[in-house]
Amino acid sequence: MKLNHLSMLAGLGRALIVTASADAAFTWLSIELHLTTAPGQTGGIARDVYRAYANFNNPSDCLTGIFGNVVSPMTINMNGTTAFNPPSGGNVPQNASGVSYAPASQWDSYATIGLAAGYVGDPGANLILSPGFPTFITSAGIINNNNIAWATAGPLPQGLPNAQGRVLIMQFSVNDGASGLPTVNIGINYLAGGTVVTQLFNQTFQLSPPPPPAPGGLAVLGIGVICGGRRRR
Repeated sequence: MKLNHLSMLAGLGRALIVTASADAAFTWLSIELHLTTAPGQTGGIARDVYRAYANFNNPSDCLTGIFGNVVSPMTINMNGTTAFNPPSGGNVPQNASGVSYAPASQWDSYATIGLAAGYVGDPGANLILSPGFPTFITSAGIINNNNIAWATAGPLPQGLPNAQGRVLIMQFSVNDGASGLPTVNIGINYLAGGTVVTQLFNQTFQLSPPPPPAPGGLAVLGIGVICGGRRRR
C-alpha cells in the first residue's frame, strides 16, 4: 500500500482534457489567516497562523496525497518569512495528547491531510512521509523538490471535505505582520467521487474561488493521469 501511494513521485503520462460538469472535482487551493496568537502562546512573539486547503465540489471526493515530482516539482516559498517550529512540534500535527503536554505545538507549522493539531487519534496523523522528508517548514522553504510527498495509506475519512467543502493540507505560523504570504506549487492525488483516481499537477494558491465552468463546457484541469474507477475500501 505504501508503494502504491508513494508512486505519485514517479514519471507520469500524457495530459488529458476532461468535461467540466457537476461531477466530483477539485476546484482550487485556498489559504487564509486562521488566527493570531498571543505572544505568551508562541515563544514570546505573536504569530499569524495560516491554513491552506484543497477545495472540492463533491462531499465524496477524497484527498489522498500531496506531492512533488519531475512533472510537478513542489515549491513552498516562505518569501522571507520565518516559520514557527517549536521543539514540541513536528512535520505533522500533534494529537490531543501532544497538545495537552505542549500547548505551543498546536501553532506549529506542519503538513497534513484533513487533521489539525489537537485531533483525537494515534500520533502521526495517519500520514506516510516520503524518505528524506525535510523539516516542515524552515525559512528556506521547499524549492523545486521532485521527490517528496505526504499521503494517507489509502482513502480515509480525514481526506473527505468538511462542511465548507475543503480539506486542510498545511499550517504555517509566521511572525505577526510578516510581509509576504507563502506561495506554493504542488501536485494533488484524490479520488473523484470516492472512486476515480485523479492526479493534478502544478496547483497554486488563489485568493478567491475560480468562476464555475459553463454547463457542458471543457476545462483543462492539469490532470496527468486518470486511472480506472476503484471501489472504496
